[in-house]
This record gives sequence, structure tokens and C-alpha cells, in this order.
Amino acid sequence: MYLSGEALMQCLLALLEVDPRCKWATLTLRDEELPVSVVLSAHLADPHHHVCMLAALSVESLFLKNGPEGKMMLPMKNQQTAFENIYLKAQEGMSGQKSCPSEDLPDETFNRRVTLLKSVSMVMSCSPVCEKQALFALFQSYKENSIDEQLINKVLRGVSRSLGYRDSKSLIHSHLYYLVAEWLNQKQSDSRYTLQSFPYTLLGFCSLDEFYRSSYHVLIPHLVFVNDFEESLGSGLEAAAG
Repeated sequence: MYLSGEALMQCLLALLEVDPRCKWATLTLRDEELPVSVVLSAHLADPHHHVCMLAALSVESLFLKNGPEGKMMLPMKNQQTAFENIYLKAQEGMSGQKSCPSEDLPDETFNRRVTLLKSVSMVMSCSPVCEKQALFALFQSYKENSIDEQLINKVLRGVSRSLGYRDSKSLIHSHLYYLVAEWLNQKQSDSRYTLQSFPYTLLGFCSLDEFYRSSYHVLIPHLVFVNDFEESLGSGLEAAAG
């Protein structure tokens, strides 16, 4: 039986409504039995943009369930697994754009970026457990997928308002220690992740020196921890000069 994207999403959400932890709510696809939560996330990489956006707008159901007094958080393990699946499938969708005809590539690229940003921002808005991880995903997407900085800032402003932060800078500063740690940790598998490549412009800084002077108390401990003493010393000197 064929179901349209909208009908399928309604079915998935109905199943999640009655079994949010997916103890029995599973679907068999290509001879593989999968939890409904995984099936929903998989549609972030669907070839049809409207289906991707329906999935992105529905990810809240993977983190919250209806309770007697309103929305309730699902267990931390469920939320963590949900975020990992969401980010994986949204990134998979970004990779899938390469197979489309060249004349459609600009539109397809834009649509895939919108899906990625929407799904990650939805996670930030509904899951305190995954908020900082989702924020790092935005930073990483900015670098890996060449997403326009104005678009990223627009998403950050929206999320900041929904979470009660004064502005996007306040949101980022509240997680800066984690963001820097994760960024430098990526260097173990990708040498491009250096302090110099950290997207400090998203914090409103115009130069690396300005970022160093304002944030050296966060930066130096991380650089020492990863044994990047030369860079750590440079950061300290820049901060002292300010």
C-alpha cells in the first residue's frame, strides 16, 4: 500500500503518541524491523523536500511525550539516540544532493540545508539534554556544508528567543566551553579543526585576535589539555596584549 508523505508522517506520529519509547511501535522496511522513531528520522533524507520538512517539523515527538499535565521529557537515553539519528540522516541528505541533475543542484542544496537547520534547531528548542550538542551541530554544519552565515544567525536568533536567551551571543557563550572542547576534539580525525577555524564570527567577533582577547579564559585550558602548547602560548600572548 502506498502512503503519501503527509499520510505516512501522520501514521508515524500517531504511533509515537501511544508508544513514545517505541517498545512495540515498529515497521518492517526491506525485511528489517525498525522502531518508528528511526523511520521518522530516516525521512530527513527523503528525496522529496516536502517530506523532509514534515519530518523536520515532527522531530519534537522524539523528545517529548504527552502527559497528564502537558508535555513531558522522554528518558535521556531516548533523546540522545534520537538526536544522533536526526543529525546522521540530515547529513546523509546533504550528501544525497550530489546525485541530482546539475540544473537542479542549487535548489536541492538549499532545500537540504534548510532541512538540516530546521531539524537541528527543533532539537535545540525542545531538548535541554541535547541543546549544546545540537548547537555544536550547527557550528559543524556551518563549516562542513558551507551554509551562509546569515542563515545560521537567523536560526540562532529564533532558537535563542524560544529558549529565553537575551540574544544568540548569550546562547553561544553559555555553551562556549563545550563548543571549543568539541571543536578541538574533532582535530584528532580532521586536522582542519583548529582554533583558528572556529567560527568565532557567529559570536559577533570581527577577528581572531578579538576572539582570543575576549575568551582566552575558556580557550587556554582546552589548548593545554590537547597538548597544543604553542597555540596556547600564542593565545595567552594575544590576550595579554589586549
